[in-house]
Amino acid sequence: MDPMDTPFARGIKELFVLWFKVILHVAQTQPQVFADTANSFLLIKDSILQKQSTINFDNMHQHIEGLVSHVLVYLLALNWTPHSIMEWSNPLGDKYQFTPGQPFPVMTLIFDILDSYHALKAQDAQNHYQGASLNSTIAWHQSLQGNRYLKKQKRDQ
Repeated sequence: MDPMDTPFARGIKELFVLWFKVILHVAQTQPQVFADTANSFLLIKDSILQKQSTINFDNMHQHIEGLVSHVLVYLLALNWTPHSIMEWSNPLGDKYQFTPGQPFPVMTLIFDILDSYHALKAQDAQNHYQGASLNSTIAWHQSLQGNRYLKKQKRDQ
């Protein structure tokens, strides 16, 4: 299974696809509603961070009350920084800024969000059952090559 196509990754992708469909449509067709949503975005972010300074996958469910809080909680759990409704930074500090009515590579941003999820999961795997050496001592290319060989051998039988 492609890591970008795990059930959890699909859920994250669908959440952000929906978010951008809604928010970009509202920004173009109802500017006042968009302005109100932008203000609400910041208020909800502050409210979430006042309740709990660290958001992660274990405690995120208690903060979700609607689409805006759902998006914010996922961004915070994935170590993103939502500066405003139109400006987000990934964990590496790269900023994404979008302007209503201007072209924006939505899927590039969504795949970057998914990369953040997979980076967190890889970090969890490295520490699972004393697997701290997973990152540095496994010969990944040779291991995966051997895995492909065995799969092909099984398929050809």
